[in-house]
Amino acid sequence: MTTILVTPCPAWAAIPCCAALSGTQGPYDQHAVEQRPDVLVYSSPPLATDTEVTGPVSVTLYASSSAPDTDWTAKLVDVRPDGTAVNLNNGIQRASFRESSSAPSPIEPGKAYQYTIAVSMPRS
Repeated sequence: MTTILVTPCPAWAAIPCCAALSGTQGPYDQHAVEQRPDVLVYSSPPLATDTEVTGPVSVTLYASSSAPDTDWTAKLVDVRPDGTAVNLNNGIQRASFRESSSAPSPIEPGKAYQYTIAVSMPRS
């Protein structure tokens, strides 16, 4: 089973977004986070065979916020047969940088916008 997790709360990350000092990093069980009432979880049925995910992974999210700016995050999670939900990768998109990484564009609270969250990070 594969899960895409869109979370408005602090969570353990598979890949550090900022620095090691920003919080716990690595592959951790996300099951407790997935049980929160303010977390959206979209899960596929269990996969019939081993599956390789290759190439860029992203989430397209249409959402509004009551705040003047918001950080949207998403995770790709492997749900194991025992229910353990291990994060494989994650991404974050600040609302005001949805159109450009160098020129912020404010959002209007309550208005829905499209956000693309890159869940896979390029490797060098």
